[in-house]
Amino acid sequence: MFHFARSRTVGAVAATAAAALGLSVILAPSESRAASTATTLTSTVGSSGYNGGTKSSIPLTADGSFVPENTPWNYDASEVAKLQAINTISVSFILGSAGTDGPGSVNFNELTLGLDGIDTGLKLNGVWQVITSPGHPDVRPPLTFTGAPTNVEQIIAALKKDHQLVGTILDSEPDDDFITLGSTQGAFGPTTLVINGIADQPTDGGNGGGDGGGGPAVPLPPAVWSGAAMLVAMGIVRATKSFKA
Repeated sequence: MFHFARSRTVGAVAATAAAALGLSVILAPSESRAASTATTLTSTVGSSGYNGGTKSSIPLTADGSFVPENTPWNYDASEVAKLQAINTISVSFILGSAGTDGPGSVNFNELTLGLDGIDTGLKLNGVWQVITSPGHPDVRPPLTFTGAPTNVEQIIAALKKDHQLVGTILDSEPDDDFITLGSTQGAFGPTTLVINGIADQPTDGGNGGGDGGGGPAVPLPPAVWSGAAMLVAMGIVRATKSFKA
């Protein structure tokens, strides 16, 4: 009996062609493949509590400088290992003031999200509100910013180093405003980073194999030997063990 292995791209052709020649064929299991699937990675941590003038890089996730915590966004290492592409990212947080309401505002189109120092290109424009109610603490609703990031390969490489990302707010024109994510007494609230992308999911090659399980051997006439040799020469199938007439 012949034992043939699939080529990477024409396993089905191999089976069809061999059957047409009257071969008794067992396709050996191919190596594990990876099927792409959508994936979502989410991490929520405390924000930095930054309270001061705008700088070229302002801490967004806590880094120990304004509140005692040091909490970058952290993801499951096994899920990060499978991540191959990023389609969109989404970040939410609470900012006390930023001047990003619209054209003419002091920081409009100046603030972007940084991940491990990498500029994602995601603009942080929005209207920051403070809802006051007598006798109750002020309420500052978070804003969520979503978009397709730039520098995706760099972001993935940084994430795969330690399955963490340090969040910063990058200011293209610093030293022109005051910004606050809280104070030394505490951050305004947590910050969440969601990564939507494509991951590899290993799958079995499983189409049988080994020395048995394929039925009895069938004697092959000389004409079929030449046909089998032609298939091997063309690379459509590959013999995995020796055989003789």
